[in-house]
Amino acid sequence: DYASSEVLNAVVDLQFPETWFQAARQMKRRVILHLGPTNSGKTHAAIQALKQSEKGWYCGPLRLLAWEVHERLNTAGLPTNLLTGQEQTFMDDAKHTSSTVEMVDLSKRMDCVVIDEIQMLSD
Repeated sequence: DYASSEVLNAVVDLQFPETWFQAARQMKRRVILHLGPTNSGKTHAAIQALKQSEKGWYCGPLRLLAWEVHERLNTAGLPTNLLTGQEQTFMDDAKHTSSTVEMVDLSKRMDCVVIDEIQMLSD
């Protein structure tokens, strides 16, 4: 019916992306873009910054990458949750999370967020 189509149109209206995620857009942030060739240590440097933060989030494009970072951080003694579309592991004392990009909670404030392989976001 007509009312349902109006609601649907409002929900899928992609004309003004600058109005999305208002709370996240109001946060003061410092963005560091780390560029370099393959195997130049970009992810390693980002993980080191994540380890030193009080609260952090790793966002990877693939669940395998999220799982690998989850394992790496927990092995290093940093309790880290895992959150993917297929797997969720929550640690009682974790202040860090490793996830696939689509699972990140944009409402949470973090000290450090790593978006790995960001060029894949357009896929």
